[in-house]
Amino acid sequence: MSMARRIRNQNVTSSVARLLSPIVATAAMAPIDRGACTGQDDGPNHVVPTARTKHIKREFILSRETDSTVNDLIAVFNQQHDIRLTASQLIRAVLIVLRSALPAIRMTAERAGPFTCPGNSGHQLRARIAFERRLATVIEQGLRIAAARQAGADEPL
Repeated sequence: MSMARRIRNQNVTSSVARLLSPIVATAAMAPIDRGACTGQDDGPNHVVPTARTKHIKREFILSRETDSTVNDLIAVFNQQHDIRLTASQLIRAVLIVLRSALPAIRMTAERAGPFTCPGNSGHQLRARIAFERRLATVIEQGLRIAAARQAGADEPL
């Protein structure tokens, strides 16, 4: 079995290494230009695109089930609004929702206790599915708490 090699090139192309990059994290948390698609100005919080505004290319590996979910969501908007929504647009919209709920998601993640991330080998499939479902449950709970707070209600039990 060979050991992983140390990264010598500073321009890392690995998605995992980019995910851990402080530059990528800063760009991901930057204000969003909500008027870019509509051409409308959102007032004082409107972000004007600059030469520094750029998209960060990421690749994701989806299961057939999760890929079907992405395609189903795209179809909902394409059919209801007669548009050609892309997977990237959909994922960015979902991340906007998650960002707004991040404090509540962080709280539910802390309450959930430790997580163990399974490997990607084939014999880890059941553990990986269980891990992703637990992760989804924590995120869903955080979204419910954030929605309740926004509505002015107490936290759901």
